[in-house]
Amino acid sequence: MISLAIWIGALIVMVLLLIWYYRISTIVFTDYRPQVHQTYCALTKTANTPEYPTFLVPGLKGSILTDSNDLVWLRTRDLVTTQDTSPLMAGNTLTPVGVFTRLVSIPFFLEYRGYHRIAADLGCAQNGYTFYYDWRKAPQDIIPELNALVDRVLRETGKKPAIIAHSYGGVIVRGYMQEAHHKLGSIVFVGAPLNPGPVFLVDDLTKGAPVFSNKILTSAPVVVSHESSYYLIPHYGSHYYRGKEVMNAHTWKEDGLGPYSYDPDYSLERLQAVLDRATDYQQIINAPFTGDNSIMVVHNKTLKTLSAILPNGNPAYTGGDGRVGSDAAQPNGIPASQITFIQHPASHSQQLQTHELLERMYQFIAASEE
Repeated sequence: MISLAIWIGALIVMVLLLIWYYRISTIVFTDYRPQVHQTYCALTKTANTPEYPTFLVPGLKGSILTDSNDLVWLRTRDLVTTQDTSPLMAGNTLTPVGVFTRLVSIPFFLEYRGYHRIAADLGCAQNGYTFYYDWRKAPQDIIPELNALVDRVLRETGKKPAIIAHSYGGVIVRGYMQEAHHKLGSIVFVGAPLNPGPVFLVDDLTKGAPVFSNKILTSAPVVVSHESSYYLIPHYGSHYYRGKEVMNAHTWKEDGLGPYSYDPDYSLERLQAVLDRATDYQQIINAPFTGDNSIMVVHNKTLKTLSAILPNGNPAYTGGDGRVGSDAAQPNGIPASQITFIQHPASHSQQLQTHELLERMYQFIAASEE
């Protein structure tokens, strides 16, 4: 009986500790400012979290989206349910309310983490911000919102903010730099597909992107409807897909890609209009950069990453972070002498969850802004 009582007592204590941990580690977003319990900061924050104004621009699927205050991206039950296929389709008006940090089943033991680590660090910092946005949109439609936050940080702090941009967030920031580098401090690109290969073209756009066992929420028709998808495929003239030009809608129809993987009668004109807009933006992010901002590029060379589909249909691989190849993460138009390159073995989804890598980013920002 004593032994059983001890076990029950230990179980109760463990449950209480898990509840306590969940509460202090929960990040709340209010008007682009992350907030987290100071106890959690004292226990876990990355060393030398920057006090200089710094904000995160997350990547695709990195912002929480709601429809009339009902969570659309992402609920825990979405990992297993497949009933509703429409919430993320373009055309539905959704509101971004925060950065995606985690899904919890059992706190600490069983939870999927997105941008939890860096969001917590910025919540612990005096001048930390997070830019959340509707990631279904094209960069041209997101940049005005980003500019509004930059202007706000300038007003509130009197300093040009540093930016940490991950994945698709880097694609957005690279275009914004061309017109507003004078408003920005240092910039860190992390796993940004600035010269993307065909992985998104042949996987997400053609096959869909299952969310654990849910194969409907981000199925091919849903992903195809997102204009952002077309900014993550090989640039005009690169011919990384079977030696063909993927900025030509006829290539998609001939090979059953994207919308033609499920609808052979999809409008060529409709697809070409989206591809033309993406091509226009590619010209912007590939153009020479005239700013003098300090820039860091974080990339990976250690994980097998799809880089091309050869003319015979076979895949070609390169070293990368599993999603973005090392070469694909290199920005065009910026002198190499202006860039600090950091190679790190973290996978694409874990790059901003790694204390040691975050510490190097924070040190770079602090040194650049001295």
